[in-house]
Amino acid sequence: MTSNPFIRLYEAPVESLTLAAYLLLFAVVLLLTWWALIRNALEITKAVQEETWVKNAPLYPPFGFMLRLVAIPGIIAIDLFLVAAFLHFLI
Repeated sequence: MTSNPFIRLYEAPVESLTLAAYLLLFAVVLLLTWWALIRNALEITKAVQEETWVKNAPLYPPFGFMLRLVAIPGIIAIDLFLVAAFLHFLI
């Protein structure tokens, strides 16, 4: 196989187009997870700055706050898996 994508597309069209579809799918999911990560971080920052949950329940944070806080490492793990798969397909 050659490194030229057009010759590779001519020689193996199904493999090349499937690879392109996977890469586009990975890119879309990566953008969605980045959006979710940024949104969770902003919501946590907003909740901490407003401190509404501290006044209502001073002993422990609410379930939604903790769920967002725990979701951040999970989203980062998904992003790392996607980047690894993206690099695996390209190399």
